[in-house]
Amino acid sequence: MKTNAGNTGMNEVHGGASRAHELGGAEGRLLALFRGRPDAATSVGAALRLHGAENIAIEAEWVDGLQAIRATWPITDASAMNEPWLNQVVRRIDPRGGDRIRANLGAVRRVGIFVSRSDHCLADLLQRNWSGTLPCEVAFVASNHEDCRGLAELFGVPFHFFDMRSKARELIEAEQLALLERERVHLIVLARYMQILSPAFVAHYPGRIINIHHALLPAFEGADPYRRAVARGVKFIGATAHYVTADLDAGPIIEQEVLRVTHRDDPQALRKKGAELERITLARAVKLHVDDRVLPVNDRVVVFDGHATHHDAMLEGLMQSGRVDAGADHTGDTQHWLTTEWPMLELQRSLPDVFPGAGRHTDREVA
Repeated sequence: MKTNAGNTGMNEVHGGASRAHELGGAEGRLLALFRGRPDAATSVGAALRLHGAENIAIEAEWVDGLQAIRATWPITDASAMNEPWLNQVVRRIDPRGGDRIRANLGAVRRVGIFVSRSDHCLADLLQRNWSGTLPCEVAFVASNHEDCRGLAELFGVPFHFFDMRSKARELIEAEQLALLERERVHLIVLARYMQILSPAFVAHYPGRIINIHHALLPAFEGADPYRRAVARGVKFIGATAHYVTADLDAGPIIEQEVLRVTHRDDPQALRKKGAELERITLARAVKLHVDDRVLPVNDRVVVFDGHATHHDAMLEGLMQSGRVDAGADHTGDTQHWLTTEWPMLELQRSLPDVFPGAGRHTDREVA
């Protein structure tokens, strides 16, 4: 299973953090990618319910023959729903470790922001984080210029300057990677960082580097897109937030925004208008990532927006296994199909191969 911007066949499990609840993170989340498992949504929901989770919401999407799943559930008992508990759930879903699963228990993402001279994206991210609308921890701001030091210090964020002219790029990237490791950074955000990362650097953080490009990719890749847009006479400009890969400006697209322009707009006018698009687009993409709402699949990104046809996917799995009547009308069924409204005894009767031990009166069974 190949994913250009994500791990391949690797499960990631992260526990919670004390500050997660302050940021509204009292929610378990699981992202998964399956091949050849039409009952994947059912398996995920059943595994979570079997281990005591309730009020489970599941979204499912089919992309390139793969099924992408997002599951969420409230963390009702932080002492019981810990990292070993989550590992049990993941092993129940994927005992052979062949699928791709990423799960966490409200862990707050630590973010490192890289910037050059333009500060509009950085200022927007720091303000959103300070106000609580971007729930993450900004570990530091790194730059190849000193211009943004005052802005970072204004928000109480450590600032690290890397002089790209002082030594070889490989040595500087080694220092940057050491900083990222030391600060336990989960996500790198390139907020108008005008340096090209080496493939070796990118390989350390697959699917965890987001860049903002000041154009509607795949049009106008590379430098100075606004000047080229004027020369081409475009009627729309835009911004693109994408995951970084070894191919310049070719990573999977997370978010885009557009704005109509006219022949009266020169490159300077387009830059001014485009700055607002860049701020909005990058902030949306970062929030989608830290909220675990995006999953790279090959050259695309699945965005879980809460309106996926997940109920149909779960019913499909149940129908193929003969557990529900394919001809029945399920349009009135509840969105959260595995909830406290489904007692364990009823689940054991309905899904005996998933919930063994029918007839035993228990609310929770842990494998």
